[in-house]
Amino acid sequence: MADNPLLSILDQIENLTRETLRKVNVNIRDTSNASKEIDFIANKDEEFRKALVDAQGKIEVYNKIRKCNEAVVQQDRVIVQLMDKLKQAESSLMSAIENAKEVLPCEESRSVNSEDLIKYAYEISSNHAVCAPTNWQQGDSRRPYPIDIEMRAGILGKLTEYNVNGDNAIDVDYGTSNSNKNSEAVDDSNKQNENLSDQPSESDNEVENLENDQGINNNIGMMSTDSSSDS
Repeated sequence: MADNPLLSILDQIENLTRETLRKVNVNIRDTSNASKEIDFIANKDEEFRKALVDAQGKIEVYNKIRKCNEAVVQQDRVIVQLMDKLKQAESSLMSAIENAKEVLPCEESRSVNSEDLIKYAYEISSNHAVCAPTNWQQGDSRRPYPIDIEMRAGILGKLTEYNVNGDNAIDVDYGTSNSNKNSEAVDDSNKQNENLSDQPSESDNEVENLENDQGINNNIGMMSTDSSSDS
């Protein structure tokens, strides 16, 4: 109790109050000593009020310290969780590194020539085969990318599937619809050129008319010579 100033002041005030009341009850007429003790009690009351203000400030500081301790405990929990995650990441990274060390020599021994990659990339891009076919779905037995045999098969080899009604052929593999449309456009243009070539031009008609006129004149000349010889 002596360590706490508030409690010590309260004890002093209590003792002084009891002593003052006892003296007043014993000798009511003698009030000189009682007034001094009352003044002393008033001074102690002032000290007690100041001690209360100091105690209020200490209580606020204590509350701040308590909140800081709670925040520290919470952050310690977060740090522990992060440490666990870091340990898991470390173990995963170590296992991945070990697997990479085992696979790396095999992959280095199976190196691919860059020219082959460029060649296949050119073949794929020339067929517009940069993605899976439109009718390809997950679980399809076909590969979502062209293999060497399919790229060598050409357009006729790629027409291997039909639609539900069986009327029109569907281009199965990679971008053949665009190539077929282009080929159809080329065929149409060739047919138009053939039709134009079959139709005689104006110059050809003029030449034929001249030849016909010359043939008629020759026939007329031959007939005139025959008639003169007969006469």
